[in-house]
Amino acid sequence: MGLGAAGLIVVAGFLVIVTATKQPPSEAPAGSAAAHPLDKQRRFQILTLAEARRNAVTILREAAAVHLRQENSLESELLLLRAVVLDPFDAEICRALAALYRGAGMFAEQRVVLRRLVEIEPSNPVHYLDLAKVSAQLGEPESAEAALKLAIAVRPQASDGYAVLAQFYLQAGKAKQARWFAQEALRREPTSEGYEFLASACRALGQEADAEAALAMARKLEPVGPRRPQAAPQRPQGTAASPPLEPGK
Repeated sequence: MGLGAAGLIVVAGFLVIVTATKQPPSEAPAGSAAAHPLDKQRRFQILTLAEARRNAVTILREAAAVHLRQENSLESELLLLRAVVLDPFDAEICRALAALYRGAGMFAEQRVVLRRLVEIEPSNPVHYLDLAKVSAQLGEPESAEAALKLAIAVRPQASDGYAVLAQFYLQAGKAKQARWFAQEALRREPTSEGYEFLASACRALGQEADAEAALAMARKLEPVGPRRPQAAPQRPQGTAASPPLEPGK
């Protein structure tokens, strides 16, 4: 049985590493034939071990993508894990692995990878939003809340963290906090949906006049044309409230 496309890609990756480690570059006088960039004896020897690792990581990632398209998620996971071993600081590999776990519903494994992404890219708020969503899905609202606060701390000028934390608090029955964070989100990015959510928070506090004022603002900002219906977030039975996160969109 011949090798498939993914198998050939993996073999090529390991050949890169073997070539780099078994044939280290040797010193050659300037201008000699051995020093020529197109010399057949040396063109595979110029790779350093670090370059070989980077190439192998890229090849493993591409092979994993091939397996994933073939719906072979187990083999894809194994290839991505091998790539992580070769380069633990490759954010692209970690993102691919986190997406694989998310698609498979393996939230505990996804959270481990997301925590690694936070270490690699601590200034990226999307990782904290993703981490909050996973924590909520695992029934850990305190961890979700902490991750959302970190998203705000990392990028306080962005509205996403405030908006999601406002939804989190409203679902948790903390309408006062929900209203404050909703207002902060609107201060950074006024949207029709944001004002509608603010109206919900005001109604939960019994503030009908403020709710009507928020709805009036929502109508002013409402885009022309039919609106796309939005499903209300539902809390899974037997678990804590989950923030309806859609990070990165």
